[in-house]
Amino acid sequence: TLSSLKEMMVIILIGLNGLEFARISKGLTQKQLAELSGLSVTAICLFERGKMDPSLKTVRLLAKLLGVSNGFLIDGDLNSEA
Repeated sequence: TLSSLKEMMVIILIGLNGLEFARISKGLTQKQLAELSGLSVTAICLFERGKMDPSLKTVRLLAKLLGVSNGFLIDGDLNSEA
């Protein structure tokens, strides 16, 4: 059923960081987000894995493209206004 599918998605998405969660929620691949943002796929992957931190300018760009707050991308807090 649709509700059990949603529950499974929530369980799967809980382990993701803010960027990866927002990207997947928007239905985008890393390649698509890279193309939209002008960043490399490698950079998107490194940000999502926590291997590299994006600049504040990049955070602002990605947040705008994904429709989330800067704070959500930084710390995964949906209520963050940063």
